[in-house]
Amino acid sequence: PLLFLPRVMVGVPGCMSRAQRLQRCYATSRRRRHYSAATSSSCVSDGTAIRSNSSNVLSSANVTDESIPPLESFSLFASCLPGLEPILYKELVDLGLEPEAPPATRSSRKQRWKAESSRDKDKDTAESSSLQAQVHSGAGGIGFTVRSVESILRCHLYLGTATHILLRCSQPFKARGMEELRRKVSKMLFWKQYLRGANSNTGPKAPNLDIRVTASKSRLYHTAGIAERVEQGVLGALGVDPNESTSIHTIDDSEERKHQYPSVKLLVRVKNDYVQISVDTSDTPLHRRGYRLQGAKSPLREDLAYGLLFGSGWRRHNYANNDEMLRFTHLLDPCCGSGTIPIEGAAIAAGVPPGRLRSEPMSGSFLADELLWKRLISDAESNLKDVGSTVCVFGSDRDRGAIAASNANAERAGVSDLITFKRCAITACPWLSGRHGVDAATDGKLLIVSNPPFGKRSSANKDVYPLYRALAERYSSLDRGASLSVLAQNIDAVRKATAGLHPHVLFSSRHGGLSVVAMHCVK
Repeated sequence: PLLFLPRVMVGVPGCMSRAQRLQRCYATSRRRRHYSAATSSSCVSDGTAIRSNSSNVLSSANVTDESIPPLESFSLFASCLPGLEPILYKELVDLGLEPEAPPATRSSRKQRWKAESSRDKDKDTAESSSLQAQVHSGAGGIGFTVRSVESILRCHLYLGTATHILLRCSQPFKARGMEELRRKVSKMLFWKQYLRGANSNTGPKAPNLDIRVTASKSRLYHTAGIAERVEQGVLGALGVDPNESTSIHTIDDSEERKHQYPSVKLLVRVKNDYVQISVDTSDTPLHRRGYRLQGAKSPLREDLAYGLLFGSGWRRHNYANNDEMLRFTHLLDPCCGSGTIPIEGAAIAAGVPPGRLRSEPMSGSFLADELLWKRLISDAESNLKDVGSTVCVFGSDRDRGAIAASNANAERAGVSDLITFKRCAITACPWLSGRHGVDAATDGKLLIVSNPPFGKRSSANKDVYPLYRALAERYSSLDRGASLSVLAQNIDAVRKATAGLHPHVLFSSRHGGLSVVAMHCVK
């Protein structure tokens, strides 16, 4: 009997009943009448017409409402390299914050069980495993909430493994069309609370925006169109004429304008039809400390060096207050390159914050406070520890240019008096044999942290096993209590060279487009 039913009732695609066709025609006629009325009402007295809301241009005056409430709480997201989330989580806890730990996964539950069942092992190993259990890797950062601008500035000053600190403009919202996106962005109160726009006496009438867009698995996929609609929505919320914008297509790259009117970077992420808009509160990534102006071959990122030191045990608990001494007294990097690991290690030992050389965050917004930023740096410098007689940091490399770059970078970082650099190979390193006036080989408090060549760029197609083996042999001759940490790309070569030393993985991450693993040995 189904064969005699109308085609529309059996679900044949492309067929509509007469009632459905009439309903569609009625809806179309209503949209046309609404568009004509909106267009006619947008004409001005001199005969010229301004574009309607469908063309994304405002006809309202500048916003001068002084009753806009200030921001009372700030939802932040500290991003980092993949694999460094547990260390970043511990840093946030040490700053007195309450970060949002992601839900436990199957792998993290297994790591928690291993941490509880390995109490007879080394203390650092158990602590690292439990920390990995609290926060799973792969999220790319940690979310947290603060209630003051000072807390945001302290994060910029003291976090060593963070690369960006993003301020969430709102909760993720759904948008499946360009006009819907523009409309919802224009209704956000955040823009009047944060940006120096039309309601500011200082700065240009239109804010200098730098909009970056990523889109996936959504109906909104044209990144340039999304950036344009977000810009129009922001300017609409501020009451600014879009023709005065200097954001996307007509941005002025002159150094004078950048210094006088810094740009505000907006990060727009569209996924599964949901839009998340954030403000990057720093002008440049946080791992760029500002001291490494001279580099060597394949330099190590500062945040990765900081995470390697932190995970190896070279750290202060509650680092911002310097209330606990280091476990080790000697730090050595036999492949120092441009000196990143020794410089970061000396700064940690002296209590020097990582972001001390950076400019004030959140420039171009109402939250920028240069005086408060300078006061925090001054307070940190007044609390520096005099560790010259108790902590020794060494660095060596066989390249003469690398040693020269290391000395220059340490001088700019302000820790040159804590570091001793020497040109030599690993097999001739005096600090691995107890010479050079320092009995580091017998006191059991030596930490070796290094980033040897991967054999990919600076020494392409070169076997790195002999280098790892030479380092493992020198480490084996040290007394009990010394530790060794190596950042490697070839994990098989490291395991083979350190056979019998029982190395374990601190974390895995990416560096220079390569997958790297941090291995740690404890005697």
